[in-house]
Amino acid sequence: GDGVPMFRAKGIISCSPMELLDLLLDSSKVSSFNKHSNGRKDVCILYEGGKRFRDSVGDAIITKIMRTETKIPLTGKVIRMQTLLHARKIKEEGLVGDTFVLVSRSVDSSSCGGEEVKSARSRNEIIWGVNVLREVAGYANKVELTNFSQASSTAVPNFLAHKI
Repeated sequence: GDGVPMFRAKGIISCSPMELLDLLLDSSKVSSFNKHSNGRKDVCILYEGGKRFRDSVGDAIITKIMRTETKIPLTGKVIRMQTLLHARKIKEEGLVGDTFVLVSRSVDSSSCGGEEVKSARSRNEIIWGVNVLREVAGYANKVELTNFSQASSTAVPNFLAHKI
């Protein structure tokens, strides 16, 4: 990832960490928080112990493989990605309220499923993405969302990628 831009964003959202987690994991609702999404489809979902995430007690874990399609602003180009996402509840002594972490890695779909990438010019990837959802102390319906990501895309002009 040397020379590849890294992004960090942080904000407070009015909902519980579990509500935000449910929203981020629900592929049918992705367009409600990402206006550039043309859709996301779950390919494979793995739950710890076969339980749904919200029903798990303690160390709740989910891993998903998804196909996504995103229209890049300004350019109008559409990129298709395959994403591996892993989410879990964090339990730590002294930690107040719910905290979840989501870690993801996305690669250009043309490099998956037997298709060959025609040229380096069409490669897109999210080297890694990390979202931390932490309950704001004293506020049961507020969550602090911190996002770190490092992405490389030929669909986004280089001058713009380094300025965001």
